[in-house]
Amino acid sequence: MNRTACIPAGLSRIVTLEIWQWCPVRVNWYADVIAQNYSRFPRHTNSMIYRTILLVSVFLAHVFLVSCSTPIHLSIYQTKTEWINLREWPSGYPVLTNLSHPADLEVVQLRELLQNIQYRQSALFSFHMGKLHSTFSEYQLTLLASELPKAFRQVLPEEVIAFRVRNEKASNLYTKGFCFIHEHELHLVIQELQQPDFYSPDNQTGPPTVRWEFTPQTGQRKFAPRPGSPHDFPHWIITPIFRRSFHGLP
Repeated sequence: MNRTACIPAGLSRIVTLEIWQWCPVRVNWYADVIAQNYSRFPRHTNSMIYRTILLVSVFLAHVFLVSCSTPIHLSIYQTKTEWINLREWPSGYPVLTNLSHPADLEVVQLRELLQNIQYRQSALFSFHMGKLHSTFSEYQLTLLASELPKAFRQVLPEEVIAFRVRNEKASNLYTKGFCFIHEHELHLVIQELQQPDFYSPDNQTGPPTVRWEFTPQTGQRKFAPRPGSPHDFPHWIITPIFRRSFHGLP
């Protein structure tokens, strides 16, 4: 309330002996409104703004997740918990070009190649690596040896074969990775080795507490960005393919 305009009223009281007084005061109707409850917009307008922001955030998050995932080109084997499919080159790995795809691999020889791939593991903060372990179980070898030849006959030069297989048919542990052929050598990259299915309601384990790395056998080597580089990828192994088991397809 502004009383500045009441100054002339004081003179009127003197002139009229307090019989008449005029005060042109302007009263704002906001004076009776409590400050904390006052809003520039109605409540329903605020609610609409919040909902719009929430929907836009969910949409952007969905677009981000879809863009980060590697598109699946063709599914070779699929169950509720396991899969083998053809995909684009996974992000986060050095890109190799001129892959030797498609190719014709023999089931028996492919099984032998996978069976000879081994690794060592240790506690998370230990410098001592344990004994040798086979990378794939008998169940995994049988599944991969039977399905991978089908995939190699259909994979394109710019694609890789991605897989996720359980240790055993009813196991809660699985191994995830991808493979491809480059210059007549089989490249195998393991992204998750014998990890529990975190989406299973029966899983009560936490994050992995061990570290591991491939242990190259005769003729094998770990991938290095440059020839002779002391820095290699511990989960990326290369093994030669014998000529009798490899036939490049036109």
